[in-house]
Amino acid sequence: MPVRLSVVVPAHDEASVITRCLDSIYADFPPGDVDVVVVANGCTDSTADTAREHPRRPRVLELERGSKTGALNAGDAVLGSFPRAYVDGDVRLCPGALAAVVDALDAGALAAAPRPVFELRGRPWAVKAFYRSWQRLPFLTQRPVGNGVYAVSVAGRARFDRFPDVIADDLFVLRLFALEERAVPDDACFVVETPRSLRYLLRVRRRVYAGNRQLAALSGERAGGPGAGSWRGVRAATTARTASEVAVYVGVNALARFQAARPGGADTVWERDDSTR
Repeated sequence: MPVRLSVVVPAHDEASVITRCLDSIYADFPPGDVDVVVVANGCTDSTADTAREHPRRPRVLELERGSKTGALNAGDAVLGSFPRAYVDGDVRLCPGALAAVVDALDAGALAAAPRPVFELRGRPWAVKAFYRSWQRLPFLTQRPVGNGVYAVSVAGRARFDRFPDVIADDLFVLRLFALEERAVPDDACFVVETPRSLRYLLRVRRRVYAGNRQLAALSGERAGGPGAGSWRGVRAATTARTASEVAVYVGVNALARFQAARPGGADTVWERDDSTR
C-alpha cells in the first residue's frame, strides 16, 4: 500500500533537536503511512545516530559535505512517492500540520505549507520587535510556502529537476508557484524558534538577503530588497504605537542587506542560528 506522504529532512549538526522534529512528523501518521529520510550532511555531532535511534526508524543517509540543497537532492533520489514534504531538522510541527498539508495537496494545490508561529518567549526586546513587525506585514497572509517546511504534489515537483546549489531553497520553490497554486491551511502551523540575540537575528537576515542575491543572479534579475508592496505594508503597519518596532525591522533588514552585498557576503556559507540549538 503506498504511503500517504514522503518526507526529506536535511539536517546539519541537529543532534539536540532532530528527535523533536521527527516526533512532530510521525505524530500525524500511523506506521506505514509516512516514509521519512533524514539526510545528515557535513555533521560533526551525533545527528545521524540520534535519528537512527528514533522508535519509528527513519531511513538515514550521511553526506560528507555540508549542503542543504545537496541533502534535499539526495533525499529525493531515494524516495519514490508523492506528495513530498521537505522539513528542516530543527522544525517543530504543530499537531495535525502535515496531515492538513496533505489534504490541501489532495484537494488540488501544487504546493502547501503550514503557517509559521514565532516563539518569542525569553527573547530580547529587539528580536520581539522585529518579528512583531514582520507578522503585521502582508507576506504572511499571502500563502507563504517555505520558512523551513513545505510540501509539493507530484505535479508541483515536476516544475523543476534538481534543487540548485543556492541558500534559499524555500524561496526558489515559492517562486515556482502562483498564489492560487499554493495553500496554507488555517489549522496547520509550525513553531519557528526565533534567535535569542540581535546578533543571531542579523545572521539569519543576512542569509536571507544572500539567498535573494543568489536567486537573482541565477535568473538574471536585479538583486534587491523588499518590493514596493512590501514597503507599502511596512508603512501601513507603522503607527505611533508600533513605530519603534518597525524601526527595528527596517534597520535590521537594511544592515543585513548591506552586509550580504559586500564581497563574499553572498557566498553559500550556511549562517544558521546556533542560539536555538
